[in-house]
Amino acid sequence: MNEKNCATLEASQRLVDARIVLETEAVWRCPQWGLGQKEPHSELIDKGLAADFRRAEIINNEAISFLYPAPSMAEVWRELPKVIIVNGRNCFLSLTTSAFSDICYCGYLALDEYWIKVKRFAGNSPTDALIDLLIWVRREESHESARD
Repeated sequence: MNEKNCATLEASQRLVDARIVLETEAVWRCPQWGLGQKEPHSELIDKGLAADFRRAEIINNEAISFLYPAPSMAEVWRELPKVIIVNGRNCFLSLTTSAFSDICYCGYLALDEYWIKVKRFAGNSPTDALIDLLIWVRREESHESARD
């Protein structure tokens, strides 16, 4: 499993906080510890192993760990609309990287006489940037349906 292709734990938690559920192949396992125990560490594991960990925790009467879906870039990309309409203009999904740094940019661009940025997110991880965009898109969709 390539950790660089999966969302960071922080981005995965933002998805959960936004109540967005994605089917993923990987999850972040975050053990919960009691007082006086070592600092918990999070680990990225295959979703199939998560059930095995859960069973072992219950059998051994251990603290249950939290599981956060850890989507890959492709799993997030599939959820995003390829085109949205803003002020009557078609805006196209875009993902680019900077030639001068490790920053990735994703968002929606309108093509008129020149490219106009409609909404853009940046980050060191393309998956994390796409997650922020997905959260924005879902929020906008819920605002649109509330207005109707």
